Amino acid sequence: MKNIFIKTWNKVPAIIKGILIGLTVQVIGVMPLFFLIQKNIEFLPTIPWALAIGLIYTWLFWSFVSGKGKPFPTSASRQRFSRSNNIKPNVKKWAYISGIPFSITLIAFGLVGYFLTEVPLHQVQLLSALKSIPMLTGISLIFIAALITGFVEETAWRWYAQKIIEERHSVFISISVVAIVFTIIHFLPLPVWPLFILGSLGWGYLAYFSNSIIPGIIFHTIIDFVGFLWGMQNIEKLEAILKHNIFIDGVNQQFIIIASVALTFAIITVFSFKRLKLEMAQ
Repeated sequence: MKNIFIKTWNKVPAIIKGILIGLTVQVIGVMPLFFLIQKNIEFLPTIPWALAIGLIYTWLFWSFVSGKGKPFPTSASRQRFSRSNNIKPNVKKWAYISGIPFSITLIAFGLVGYFLTEVPLHQVQLLSALKSIPMLTGISLIFIAALITGFVEETAWRWYAQKIIEERHSVFISISVVAIVFTIIHFLPLPVWPLFILGSLGWGYLAYFSNSIIPGIIFHTIIDFVGFLWGMQNIEKLEAILKHNIFIDGVNQQFIIIASVALTFAIITVFSFKRLKLEMAQ
């Protein structure tokens, strides 16, 4: 039975295989932690007990996906697709330099996307719940949510899915497929999709050019933490941005400033990625 499954699995196209593994890692990695966060809000919110459990879970998750995790028999396969590699000094320098303008671009383009359509406010409800509990617990839960999201999403999509598809297809196809699927699973309004796909393409090329997901995990975690924390502290401003639609309400000064920042740092990101690519090729 086991041999039949392995033979069948080996016949699955690389794109389908990568997507299935990415989705599996995403669900296993994220769902338990967000369930814990919700329960911490409801039960003993004065104590950030989900933080300790979350840190342990993150360590166990990383140990498993990076190829440790005995006695599981798939250690060799997990190591084969590993992108937790040591980076050459010059590549490391430009990976982190590139990550700064890229992160600013993502945040700015994210806000631009919210101006293009009225976005559902379910995330605001979670941030409101976090704001209603003691600040230490709220910040602790935002930190562990950002950390596990950074770890899991970069591992699931830029590590496993992208690298599995890379073995059979071009880098461009691999990164593009992952970017589209990554956008779909976030259930965003259609007008936001192009901006989100561009962001995901950036994460993919950052991982590929540096041959590591470590820079991506770090910047992904920082972006989510800063974004969630700002949102929790500025609920009314966030709601105003999410409700404003430039096609209905018109372009305002805030949109022009944010769009200008996004375009400026996008150009800087392109040049820094080109330098990162050159350093990787040496």
